[in-house]
Amino acid sequence: MARVRAGAEVRSFPSACFYDNRKIMKKSINDNRKIRGRPATGTAPLVGVRMTEEFQDAIKAWAKKQSDSPSLAAAVRRLVELGLKVK
Repeated sequence: MARVRAGAEVRSFPSACFYDNRKIMKKSINDNRKIRGRPATGTAPLVGVRMTEEFQDAIKAWAKKQSDSPSLAAAVRRLVELGLKVK
């Protein structure tokens, strides 16, 4: 490529450092893809229950009286287990 300017000298070939001679390689296939989303917290299926706030407050009050004061979900599980044991 020759550049010509009035009153300037002519350069016949630009420097070789301007050429890109990288080798293009194939992209590697990654089979170890991570699964997106929240990790599983347990193996038991989730059961949703609607409760009034008064009912939840009663369960929370029962849970506070326990020695280890379980969470609301754990308290509900314990109360259901206790209810199933009673005949």
